[in-house]
Amino acid sequence: MNIIYIVNIKPNNLTDNRLFDMIQLCNKYYSKIKFHVLFNGLPGIEKKVDDVIKNNKIDLILCNYGEGYIVKTGLPVIIIERYDSCTLTPKNKEYLKYENVKALFKEYTCSDIKQNNKAQIKNRLHYTLLNSFYNTGLNKQKQGAILSQEMIKKIRPVSWNLHQYSFICNSAMDFAKSREETDLEKDIDVFFVCNPHDDHDILYKHRTSGQLKLKESGLCEKYNIKTDHIDNRRKYRETAIRSKICICPYGLGSRIALDQLAILSGSIVIKPPMCHINTTPDIYKNDFFEYVNYDWDDLIEKIKHILSNWDCTYKKKGIERRREAIEKYTEKYYVDKFVDSIKSVC
Repeated sequence: MNIIYIVNIKPNNLTDNRLFDMIQLCNKYYSKIKFHVLFNGLPGIEKKVDDVIKNNKIDLILCNYGEGYIVKTGLPVIIIERYDSCTLTPKNKEYLKYENVKALFKEYTCSDIKQNNKAQIKNRLHYTLLNSFYNTGLNKQKQGAILSQEMIKKIRPVSWNLHQYSFICNSAMDFAKSREETDLEKDIDVFFVCNPHDDHDILYKHRTSGQLKLKESGLCEKYNIKTDHIDNRRKYRETAIRSKICICPYGLGSRIALDQLAILSGSIVIKPPMCHINTTPDIYKNDFFEYVNYDWDDLIEKIKHILSNWDCTYKKKGIERRREAIEKYTEKYYVDKFVDSIKSVC
């Protein structure tokens, strides 16, 4: 199989190829798949695509964004969307109408398919969900193109951005994974450290209100709790790994890298609801997390329960079970799922 992958990047940043890890794994396990990587945005891209098609028997084109010249090739196209939300970019929604656009792969999709045709605040479903609790006065954006049922069926949760959303090909995750549980000195009780994102009103209120509940609860006087921002990435990871509980709020997307890092490092992870998304592997609908309400109103009781039952319940059962379950998703698992997803639509 010959595949063209057209990376949508800024011309001054040719290293920002987030499918690179998956391509390397495909080369490792599937010798009959060959990728031709081209960079959208560079001069002469259309001619380069034509040349590759003329000189090779191309079976498929992968791209981050639909483009007129890509669709006009007539070849099967799969859009590999990078947008960090379960909702779609307006541009890619428009391209799902073309017959030769066979699928759109996202790291995670809306569990309620009707949400694809509803307007969302800042085009992010989790922002809309949060705004019910943190009324910011922001209005929903126009929903853009209305998708038919056939177009919606093309949207699939397929993991491909491995560095960001798995412990595969990620040195920070590998560091946590390689540590034996007996080596982890859990001298920090609660880790709730995050960029407040003060340029995103809803996200800012979501994150800071959770931290404020923690600070006002009186737990900080009783337990070792970290909430202050940590600029240094290494120190941030090491602090998280030393924590019994890691609180993972929403980010620009519903998922954040700490979700898996904390589980791998032997922490109990507390997170707002994730029932609005589908993802593969479906770690958010299985027993990997302790969930709390959108407005954190049950956060303090959840923390108290975990810490008071740490040795007898959580340390012995929850941590080991969840860690082992995450580790089952090996690089072979991810690459097989990716290739199978391609074959199923082409």
